[in-house]
Amino acid sequence: MGILKRAAAFLLAGMVAVTALAGCGQGAADVESGAVDFDYPVEVRDVTISGEPEGVAVLSPEIGDAVLAMGYEITLKARTTECRQTELSVLPEVSADNPAKIAETGAAVALTCEELTEEQSQSFQDAGVTVVSIPAATGREDLARFYGEVGAVLRGGNTGYTHGQEIAGDIFLRIDDVLRVIPENSAPVTACYLFDTQGGAVTGDQLANKLIEAAGLTNGVYSSTDGQIDMQTLTIANPTYIFCPIGVADQLAAAEGYRDLTAVQEGRVYEIDEQLIRSQGWGMLDAAIAIAGAVYPELIGEETSEPQEEGGESSSGTDGESSASSESSGDTEMRSVLQIGDTGEDVRRLQERLDELGYMYLPSTGEFGEGTEQAIKDFQLLNGYAATGIADETTQEVLFSDNVRTGPYYGQ
Repeated sequence: MGILKRAAAFLLAGMVAVTALAGCGQGAADVESGAVDFDYPVEVRDVTISGEPEGVAVLSPEIGDAVLAMGYEITLKARTTECRQTELSVLPEVSADNPAKIAETGAAVALTCEELTEEQSQSFQDAGVTVVSIPAATGREDLARFYGEVGAVLRGGNTGYTHGQEIAGDIFLRIDDVLRVIPENSAPVTACYLFDTQGGAVTGDQLANKLIEAAGLTNGVYSSTDGQIDMQTLTIANPTYIFCPIGVADQLAAAEGYRDLTAVQEGRVYEIDEQLIRSQGWGMLDAAIAIAGAVYPELIGEETSEPQEEGGESSSGTDGESSASSESSGDTEMRSVLQIGDTGEDVRRLQERLDELGYMYLPSTGEFGEGTEQAIKDFQLLNGYAATGIADETTQEVLFSDNVRTGPYYGQ
């Protein structure tokens, strides 16, 4: 029996040792089905990331949007020319065709939305840079997938993936707020976004289609795919409103077929920055507001004397909305106008009030950047004022008043 006990003890000790070793050297968990139980190693799109990257290069603007929205930009070392986000402008420019230069910037990982050729993949391998191709989002649920995968690379299969999905949800939560203030229509209103006069358009299989829907409109070319339409489809749709990139309105007015469309004939063509329409970050909200404002100018028109709810009623915190009071409402001596580029304690105080009301999604830094501008736009839109993004005297007065409509982050 003594021999058997010693043998059993030996086997048990061996099993414990094997289990411990297995825990230390656990295989990479694939996030294809969602967040995993640990951060690293993690597998994203058949690529294993062994630990948090010390430096990352963004090779697609959609990736840049996601990184900025999640607040992970401190990891970035380089970007391509197509990544035109203001916050990324200080980064050195690189190209997927020159992985060696990417490695020189200190980036150990490169993220792209494009499929690389075998030759490009080999070049990245030779340069010692891990490249992950993550397809851009095509819809609302797919945005959560996209953000989750980008987050998993940057901060792990649990922490990063979960955070990414939360931010994707927050973006659409705010876009939903735009739809809530749109007047109801008895009949569908058709619209479309045309990139050019060669058939480029926002089609039903693209994420930007959701921006048209967020403005309470029906995409007239929804049934088309891959961002391309033919003239017959557009003629049949004959949208009431047309949106296009800056500088394209004149081209539509001169191009055969396009100039005969009702929206062109009746002057309902509106130019909106293409970068906003293609955005897969907070720029989507700007685009939704711009589209809604063009169709319903009262949403961004003259400021009314009282903050407005849907349907033009004064805000009172009813119908499921909360009102918030400020302990400092009687102490609002600030600069009369605060806008992008301003810095200082006045800006910090503005940000803290926006955060208190549930509009800020970034930390209060005392620097009035694009995040603060967006928060101001959201506040203005949802409280019935012109969505300018500029905190003028009237905006500040309402912001620090006792009866305002709160944002999506209120109470969190």
